[in-house]
Amino acid sequence: MRVLSPAVPRGRPCAFDFEGDSIDAFEGESVAVALWATGIRTLARSTKFHRPRGAFC
Repeated sequence: MRVLSPAVPRGRPCAFDFEGDSIDAFEGESVAVALWATGIRTLARSTKFHRPRGAFC
């Protein structure tokens, strides 16, 4: 997840599209972190019970 401390160097700001939305991110940060920081936690649902699945499920 993103570290908000000013002592941590960040890459340049960038953006990418995810399901029609523009997601703000930083170069060098994973897509999972950028989505999590934006509030997107559910990326899929389980087949049988439709339980939410995140980036690492």
